[in-house]
Amino acid sequence: MRMFGIAVLLLLVGAVVASAIGVVYARQESRSMFVELTRLTAERDDLNFEYGRLELEQATAAEANRIEQLARGRPILFQCGCKKQRAILCNLCVRIEMLAEIKID
Repeated sequence: MRMFGIAVLLLLVGAVVASAIGVVYARQESRSMFVELTRLTAERDDLNFEYGRLELEQATAAEANRIEQLARGRPILFQCGCKKQRAILCNLCVRIEMLAEIKID
C-alpha cells in the first residue's frame, strides 16, 4: 500500500509540473500574440493613414484635371516671362507660372 501511495504522489507531482509548464507556455504564447497584435494594429493604422492621404491626393489630382480641362477650353493671350514673344496658353499655365514663379521660355 505504501508503494501505491508513493506512485500516486509522484503521478500527481508530475501532473502539477506538467500543468505549470503548460501555464507558462500559454502565457508566453499570449504575450507573443499580443505583441503581434500591437504590431499589426500599428501597421493597420499606418496603412489607413496612407490610404487617406492617397485618396486626398487622387481627389486633388482629379480636381486639377477638371480645372485643366476647363482652362484648356478658354485660352487667353499671355506675355511670356522672357517677354520676347506672345503665346497662347491656358488659364492653368498662367496660374502655374504665377504660383510657382516659373519662367516659360
